[in-house]
Amino acid sequence: LQVTGSSEYNMSLIRLDRLVTNLGLCSRKDSKVFIDRNKVRVKGKRVSKSTKINPLHVSIKDKPLQYPLPLNIIMHKPVGYVCTRERDIHGNKNIYDLLPKTFLLRKPLLISAGRLDKYATGMLILSQDGRFVNHLTSGLFGKTYLVHLSEPLFGNEAEVFGSGKIILKDESKPCKPARFEVVDELKKIVLITLYEGKYHQVRRMLAAVNNKVLHIKRVKLGDVELGDLPEGNWRHLTREEGARLGVDIETQDFYTNQHNETELNSKEEI
Repeated sequence: LQVTGSSEYNMSLIRLDRLVTNLGLCSRKDSKVFIDRNKVRVKGKRVSKSTKINPLHVSIKDKPLQYPLPLNIIMHKPVGYVCTRERDIHGNKNIYDLLPKTFLLRKPLLISAGRLDKYATGMLILSQDGRFVNHLTSGLFGKTYLVHLSEPLFGNEAEVFGSGKIILKDESKPCKPARFEVVDELKKIVLITLYEGKYHQVRRMLAAVNNKVLHIKRVKLGDVELGDLPEGNWRHLTREEGARLGVDIETQDFYTNQHNETELNSKEEI
């Protein structure tokens, strides 16, 4: 995908050397050499590295700049991948390995809004906008999971989950009311919607009603669905989807206001 321009996008101007650095294309020290060697141009013209420019007007080697705008991504996490940016000492595969390498070098950092554990699959939203990430993990939006169970249903699970009275093992405070919907009783498939993010919450809430999880897939966040995005793939969040989640992604401007330099310490691992 190449974004070549948008008259509607309202981005502040940024120095050219800072842009190529923030996009992870080179270090700040090497920016002048990178700009010269790679024929970096603005509206087809050569400019100095200190010139303030609109990222949508930049080309490299006569080709439009790839992914010039701040990143907001929907990913379909595969099983076997962990969600931390830190390298796992056990050699586990990492969701960030599914993205272009330059994305990991961007500033502000691209981080995941909440996590899924190694054995879960489904929808993750990643963003360079720390305020947006905090907004998504604040509990305002329900997170819906398609769950395959190992045991038959008792029939009262929806009432128990919605009661707000389930207390997880080793905790004293009850879980917030959650939605429990039977998709296929014979195949033991249900949809569970949570409005908070406790550690392994789906598994632990089901354990509280004497059931076990065979597979968990997050399929929805708020009103935004994973849809038919293939496992292991990613795509950009659309402006309409962003609006449903309370942000206008075409007015985000944080290349010039870096406030997301550290990863959130999220313990949400469903």
